[in-house]
Amino acid sequence: MSRVEIAGEQKPGSLSLISENNPRLGVVMSYQGGNMCDETSHFSLQVQINCNANLEKTTFALDKSSLKTPCNPRVIMNSPHACPVLQMGPLGEILENYNYYIGIPMLLIGGYLAFVAGKFPGVTLLLFTTLAVCLAQLFALYIFVLPAFAPTWSVLIVFPVTLGMGVGLGYGASKWPKIGIVIMGLSMGSLLGFFVYYMFLASSVDSSTAKVITVGGVALFSGIIYVVLFDQMIITTSAIFGSYILIRVSYSLYSRTNFDFNLL
Repeated sequence: MSRVEIAGEQKPGSLSLISENNPRLGVVMSYQGGNMCDETSHFSLQVQINCNANLEKTTFALDKSSLKTPCNPRVIMNSPHACPVLQMGPLGEILENYNYYIGIPMLLIGGYLAFVAGKFPGVTLLLFTTLAVCLAQLFALYIFVLPAFAPTWSVLIVFPVTLGMGVGLGYGASKWPKIGIVIMGLSMGSLLGFFVYYMFLASSVDSSTAKVITVGGVALFSGIIYVVLFDQMIITTSAIFGSYILIRVSYSLYSRTNFDFNLL
């Protein structure tokens, strides 16, 4: 019942979201192209796994209505393992529903960082530090602290607070550049630390302690290097982050526009 043949090779099946617009609902596994069920139809099987974060173990039941066509049974499961690994709750809804309003300013920021940031180090440190501190706090709060069912309007309260803290530290970074360059170094070092861990260590040393030590160590080392190589690091890091923002936001806006066009 679970054979899928693609390009002459047998595959275990296909996986998709129950709803592309709401990944929190869960996933569907579809298996088609099995043995012959009757003279005209092959067996197929669909397994729908609903996300239920409140369950301690997975439950399952046969969808009896699917037995009206016995060649295509359907199993419905409920499991915490079908839930997204990271959920941003109302922040994710805001990013999804207002991506154009958020994306256009981010394109301008990305263009500045990618092409002219090195000419104005004070402004660059102000902007980079503000973004780094604001976004780090915002995502951390909605991913690790606030519940997924928090109201959408909470973003309108939390964002100005985190932005204000970011602007405060950003202003300090423009007045005392070493603060800004250390924050920039820690940001880039954290990304490099995650890259090093998942590329070289995760397969052999899979532990939170090893991850923290790797990320923290690389971030600290990068912070020190950034202080020594001040001008070069501002130019390099701004170009990297700016280019990433331009590419990522442009692709996101293009994908959303193409999706809306296809719906029409």
